[in-house]
Amino acid sequence: PFTSIICSRGCPNRCAYCTSPSFWGRPRYRSIENVRDEVLMLHDTMGIKYLDIVDDTFNADPVWLDRFLDMMIGLDLGIEWSCNLFPYKRDPPLEKMRRAGCTTLKLGVQSACPEVLKEIHRAPDSAEACQRIVTQAKGLGYLTFLDVIFGLPGESPATIERNMAYTYDVDATITKYYRHLLLEGSELSSKAGEGELCDLSPEEIDDFVDAAWRTFYLRPGKVAEVMTWFLSKPRAYTRLGAYLAAFQGLGLLGVKG
Repeated sequence: PFTSIICSRGCPNRCAYCTSPSFWGRPRYRSIENVRDEVLMLHDTMGIKYLDIVDDTFNADPVWLDRFLDMMIGLDLGIEWSCNLFPYKRDPPLEKMRRAGCTTLKLGVQSACPEVLKEIHRAPDSAEACQRIVTQAKGLGYLTFLDVIFGLPGESPATIERNMAYTYDVDATITKYYRHLLLEGSELSSKAGEGELCDLSPEEIDDFVDAAWRTFYLRPGKVAEVMTWFLSKPRAYTRLGAYLAAFQGLGLLGVKG
């Protein structure tokens, strides 16, 4: 039994494709005591065993995060949880997070190309930071998710090829490839009237996205890794059908959904 919770609203980063800064503004955090009371309520009255923490950037405030981890370790409820991390230069306290019950990390690298990262206001070394976090996390037994966006400003076949090579090298447990879609209120949405954001058409980007999913997940080692994860967790069997359906939808099983 699981549910989602939110401990903060807003994000300190200014990624050009995202609407969170314009919608929520700067981060505002609930008190540790307030979060603790909700966690206890969910555990004691609803039997919750897993929490999906859906804050935009859970590691934005290292002091708040450290207090949260102390709280979870102190409660010792056996609750596991997941969160979204941003690839800052300072690494998150992965070992302490693991002791506090964190089992799944979700990171959005978006691009491995410095020229594209610059266009979306991400640090040019954020891809290296993301790779470092994923490598450390996998060594600690985390399930890792990585998001990549194709079609951002400055995108080209060459940058997409570089992104693909990067995701193979990082080899997160699950990598998700998306075509960039304009979100109203984002910086890029205001620039859309100035012309195309990159030289690739939406159809070309879609083809690259489909090819990325196929090539990443049809590698023998990746198929074995994902299937081993499902087999190690009986409760996950119910999700195996959805996993296979996604492959069918992309034409990976020979039948286009």
